[in-house]
Amino acid sequence: MQLNELGLLAQNLLTYVQQTNVTDMTGVLAGGILGNRIDAVRGMAGNKLWQTGKSWYQKNVADLDVPVNATLQRAIRRSYLSSLVQTCDESIVFIQTLDNGGEHLATQRTRLQGLYHKLQRTLPTLCRFPLSDTDYQIRLIEIIRNKLSAEIERVDTQQTLPDNPADKVFDQLVLWDYTHELSERQLLLQDEVHRFVLDELRTVRGLEVPEALEALLCLGWMQGDHHQTFFELMCRNFSEEIKHVEGVSEIFNAKLLAMLKEQMAEVLEGVKATQAGIERMEGRLTILPTEVANEVVARISTLNFDIYETHRQLSAQLSQLNEEFAEVSQKKEKHEQKLATVEDEEVRELLTGTLQDLTTKLLTLSQQRNKLERELTVFEENVRTLALRLYSDSAPASPRLHEARRLFEQGDLEGANRALNPDELERDKALLEKAEAFLTQKKQTLAQEYLTKAQLIALDKDNLNWFTEACYYYTEAVAIWENYDSCFSAAYFLAEHNQHRQAIHYYELMLKYAADDAQKAIVLNNLAVLHKNTQQLKQAEEEYSEALDIYRSLAQENPQAYLPAVATTLNNLAILHSDTQQLKQAEEEYSEALDIYRSLAQENPQAYLPAVATTLNNLAVLHSDTQQLKQAEEEYSEALDIRRSLAQENPQAYLPAVATTLNNLAILHSDTQQLKQAEEEYSEALDIYRSLAQENPQAYLPAVATTLNNLAILHSDTQQLKQAEEEYSEALDIRRSLAQENPLAFQLDLARTLISLGLFYQNTLPNKEKSLDYAGQAYMNAEPYTAEVPLARQICDMAMGVWQKWGEDLLRHLEGG
Repeated sequence: MQLNELGLLAQNLLTYVQQTNVTDMTGVLAGGILGNRIDAVRGMAGNKLWQTGKSWYQKNVADLDVPVNATLQRAIRRSYLSSLVQTCDESIVFIQTLDNGGEHLATQRTRLQGLYHKLQRTLPTLCRFPLSDTDYQIRLIEIIRNKLSAEIERVDTQQTLPDNPADKVFDQLVLWDYTHELSERQLLLQDEVHRFVLDELRTVRGLEVPEALEALLCLGWMQGDHHQTFFELMCRNFSEEIKHVEGVSEIFNAKLLAMLKEQMAEVLEGVKATQAGIERMEGRLTILPTEVANEVVARISTLNFDIYETHRQLSAQLSQLNEEFAEVSQKKEKHEQKLATVEDEEVRELLTGTLQDLTTKLLTLSQQRNKLERELTVFEENVRTLALRLYSDSAPASPRLHEARRLFEQGDLEGANRALNPDELERDKALLEKAEAFLTQKKQTLAQEYLTKAQLIALDKDNLNWFTEACYYYTEAVAIWENYDSCFSAAYFLAEHNQHRQAIHYYELMLKYAADDAQKAIVLNNLAVLHKNTQQLKQAEEEYSEALDIYRSLAQENPQAYLPAVATTLNNLAILHSDTQQLKQAEEEYSEALDIYRSLAQENPQAYLPAVATTLNNLAVLHSDTQQLKQAEEEYSEALDIRRSLAQENPQAYLPAVATTLNNLAILHSDTQQLKQAEEEYSEALDIYRSLAQENPQAYLPAVATTLNNLAILHSDTQQLKQAEEEYSEALDIRRSLAQENPLAFQLDLARTLISLGLFYQNTLPNKEKSLDYAGQAYMNAEPYTAEVPLARQICDMAMGVWQKWGEDLLRHLEGG
């Protein structure tokens, strides 16, 4: 046997194992690394090839003193130990990179921290060390490396390899009863191998494993752009070892190789067909309840194909071909033996011709046999698929299905087909279509009744549970009849009451029901508002921009209908750009929106003056932030005049807007040291918000907290410290409660109050413990949003500044230092 032939066979076997069953690969590693057992062959070639190898072993080498696979085991043991040595080398390089700095120090340090945190989350039982002294870690790793290198030398000189006490661990691994999907098994296997390696180093060898080596063994490392794991490295080293170790060819003789080659094509063909069918079934089974899936698997695994006439016929034909193939093969072998002994040329020529005919006959028989085997495999797969359909259907079985299932179990496929009478099926289909039309109409009517009920409950403020009950009827209306109107009603109500996550869900559902671009633009605009409120700013900007493009296009054809929508979307986009410090773009958008609204208000003041006031208010906020204070004050004042006038006629609708403008004007007057006027405006706004919050806390408690926070800042600046402390405390309580229910919407507001308190107890009413505590809380609440929200970054910087001013390090404190 040539070494390259054996290497090719081994590579083919490995490829076969990797493509069909990950557990078998680990079986090879398990048997090879830790024992001298012929049953490792079982993992390489599946049951059929395992039986072939076992039979050959019993007949040919049972009397050998040295185990037949000792050389193979030595190659695998070397691959295991050399993989550990390579991982030790990688760990030392990794530690030195972190310790010595260099071009990629920051990236490497971040990656190590990420790996270590992931290790703590995924394998908590393995994490026993903090990140510690690098020199000590390197010394420990060098000790481990030297011991392993010495063992590699011993492996090369030993005639036989001693048993390892951890054999039982790998026996359990190979015989593992898997209940996971194929895609999950490799991860579980790798995890088990990594756990075993650590346990083997610690328990069997008695070594202390530093955390850097532990992290690389369990999580791998980067080699260029490739993420290398210990498991993959061990498999690759094993593949290389088996190709190059001298004497490996002595493991197999020509007879075993011939037997394996003869059956390899048959095994691979069957495995590929069966594996494809199994994977398709696994996809179907995952959608079934666990109990039902287990029962289906049990039924399919015990199918007796021989009860079906087609299977019996194909099997009989295949058996006949096999017998004929064996008979022709025997004749060919005898003629070959005779040809080897005959010297007469005429006889030799006659025998050669006969051998050619027999070879052609064998080729024909082989093709016929392969064709029958494929037909048999396809038939079996189709029967399994049919069984999956008959046994896994969760719908109540009809009498026809009961009869079809009964005949199927008896092997009568034609009878099962006849049981599903086509005339009866068409009749029932027609009845079902009529029933569905009636049911659709009934669902639409019932959904409208639920929506009406929800709106009536929302108006009944004497009912203390009105909000919970209204939510129930809105969501049930969508469940009964999901369409654009029902989703919009539920989403709008939830958004108005700050239930942003649920509102986003229903608006996203609406997109697939939008009848035209106008409806799609409405949904996009509302989604953008919610995504902005939940700090998903990039997504919000994309949605606003798409909605604006749609409205501009529609307004070209029908300005009267769609210019108001253009202005509204411009206003919303300007708010977003203002919040993300894109102030020039925001000012342009506000100005364009204001021009549109003023033009519309000239023709219809009742409809568009509120929008003029809103845009003036927003533009004033921007001008205030950019220190254009005189212009901002004029815009606030004009907006307040409009809103007071509107509130006289409709207080329920416009008092909230009056309070908003008062609050903003108070901020401006506070910044320009007009403190008495600012206090009066804050107080009036707070009174309005408190009154509104009594009837609708979900909508107006956030505004109460904002105004309290602003008023506290003012009283702090004017040395009314007791009053400021009380206002901060009340605002904090409200915002904690809101953030607990809806963190995406209110966590940053909570961080603003916390940092205000941290500064208050540092600069105004010094208290180091409270100042550090509130500033630390502010940092933790704002930090998740720093990537997208500038305000979050400002709060974090301010929090670190508070700690620094007290002579403390916030980041070290948070890291546990």
